[in-house]
Amino acid sequence: MNKYLLKASSSPISELIRLKNEMLALGNNIIDLSVGEFYKRPNNQIIEYAVHANNVKEFGYTDPTGIHKLKNQISRKIEDSYKFDKVDTSEISITSGAKHAIAVTLNSIIETQGDSVICFSPFWPSYVDIIKISGALPVCLDSDYLLDVNFEQFTKTISSNTKAIIFNSPRNPDGYVYTSNFFANLNNLHKMFPNIYLIFDDVYRLISWDPFYEPWDMCELPQVDKRKIIIINSFSKSCSMTGLRVGYVYANSYISSLIKIQLSNSISNVPTLSQHAATYAQENEFKLVKNLNNDLSKASKILFNILTNMNEIKTNFVTSGFFYFVCFDYYISKLGLKDDVELSRHLLQEYNLISVPGTLCGAPGYLRLSIGADPKDISSSKNVFEKLSLSITK
Repeated sequence: MNKYLLKASSSPISELIRLKNEMLALGNNIIDLSVGEFYKRPNNQIIEYAVHANNVKEFGYTDPTGIHKLKNQISRKIEDSYKFDKVDTSEISITSGAKHAIAVTLNSIIETQGDSVICFSPFWPSYVDIIKISGALPVCLDSDYLLDVNFEQFTKTISSNTKAIIFNSPRNPDGYVYTSNFFANLNNLHKMFPNIYLIFDDVYRLISWDPFYEPWDMCELPQVDKRKIIIINSFSKSCSMTGLRVGYVYANSYISSLIKIQLSNSISNVPTLSQHAATYAQENEFKLVKNLNNDLSKASKILFNILTNMNEIKTNFVTSGFFYFVCFDYYISKLGLKDDVELSRHLLQEYNLISVPGTLCGAPGYLRLSIGADPKDISSSKNVFEKLSLSITK
């Protein structure tokens, strides 16, 4: 068997989706706050665009790296949004979602078994297993390593085997946004270690209702070699296109050629109709994400009020991303549970509420709760958390 696959495991989020569907099939009423998926379906015009492509028979094989129109749109987007001088379509690869994008990227740059990839906790659970499957060693560091006070300590964790560092802002699972000080440190880091690839997982880049939030661009990284920057994104979050599976990678032309080899010999190409749907989504992304952010802002207020009314729960109001990431150590202790995994199981068995244990994100004692969920589920969680609070005061 493939020794790298044996070190990894199935996506825990995918397992939660499977469990939810099984429970629904059995007739259970589920309160689902687990998955990073907006409850509304894609805009009708996105689907109509795909239908139109089908009607005019644009449904055959495409270039393995995607249709030209979509790649050209993304090239212009990266030039405008990130302030890149010039982005050629040869530097863009269309993938089956951002998860696939990260996988083909790491498969392209990992050379030897001793290579390592750094990510920061709390992290999106799939990072660790995707890194393992690529044959590299995941090095998970606390987010404090990004701060000025610990920057020197951070540099000491980097070795000749460090191949890449993955950054995610706004971050899954807690909506954390990297500061200007972080980017100043990143410039210094690149001076010290110019061969390391900087991978930016930007799937939540546009998802913020903070009036002071500004997405990063190359003006903040003037000393970083553009060829060492890799950008990952998708239409799953900003355009609610999770099931259509369209993501993309920006990377230098050589890495892109290696990604093309993988795509042409595995999936051939992302489904053509999905790519055509994405061209409409890309053209209208800012309009679509504005509506999304309005809905998420309302949902964030509702869940914030529910959580802050609980005993011993402290959390900041979330203004970016899809989740609240909340410490439940007090409840774990009072209920006599072993950890957050048992708490998550307890909430499911006793109250039919699905959440993501923080342990999966590298932060034991926490739960990840989605504000992309159906508002009915978010409102229903109030009753669950009130019962949970009462259960420990008896």
